[in-house]
Amino acid sequence: MKNKFFIVIGITLFIFLVCLDSFYLATNFIRIRKEVYYTNKISEEFNGMKVVFFSDTHLNKFFNEKRLKQLVDKINKIDADIVLFGGDLFDHPGSNNVSEETKNMVISYFSKIEAKLNKYAVYGNHDLENSNVKELYNQIMKSSGFEILNNENVKIHNKKNSYFNLIGIDSMLLGSPNINSAYELIQDKDFNLVFCHTPDIVEKVNPNKTDLFLAGHSHGGQINFIFPIYKPYGAEKYYKGIYKIYDIILDVSNGVGTTRYDIRFNAPSEIVVYTIERK
Repeated sequence: MKNKFFIVIGITLFIFLVCLDSFYLATNFIRIRKEVYYTNKISEEFNGMKVVFFSDTHLNKFFNEKRLKQLVDKINKIDADIVLFGGDLFDHPGSNNVSEETKNMVISYFSKIEAKLNKYAVYGNHDLENSNVKELYNQIMKSSGFEILNNENVKIHNKKNSYFNLIGIDSMLLGSPNINSAYELIQDKDFNLVFCHTPDIVEKVNPNKTDLFLAGHSHGGQINFIFPIYKPYGAEKYYKGIYKIYDIILDVSNGVGTTRYDIRFNAPSEIVVYTIERK
């Protein structure tokens, strides 16, 4: 009888801890995942550069002002050189009206995000649900100091004449990705950092001209037991963590928000920080 009692207690405690993590800890507390990327393609001026990538806020009744403040506070403690947003600002904004008050609230927080060199963003599928939603996203990001890269690239300079290339690609879902336009004038001798909402498009880019590729969209599966529950189009093959495709390092972030249900299991909310080290 004693053994059965302790087994029941153990199972009950295990279920309680899983529920506590899934319904509260993994959704309410954003972790900072730190990675290092080594390359001989950057100059000494960029050695130790910090790139912050966050994605999929899905602002709604779950990801509210409290979580948004936590997100911004955590990003600003990193002392980032570059901040990248991977899209999906609101959760289903086409059917859930975004008030002017909410719009201004998001601008006030996103404007506080600090980056020494600049802040950039790409479109997620929820940012493209209709023309009004796209315009809302454009207004918020521009007013917050983010530059949207849509199938285009920019050279990031830091002192002297040294630079690296930042490439932004449109979402596979509801967007119109154009690889040729995004990679225009890009050379394989340079360090090329790419970000896109949908990770599966990595198979369409030139591996010789792509070094580090950052993406989101899948929420890391959002709920992972034996297999992930959430694998949307554009993140069916690559949905969680770090992959090596040829010489490309692809990192698929879990993102920070949730959709449909405010639950995460084995896919905690996260900000990804890459330190770029000169090899």
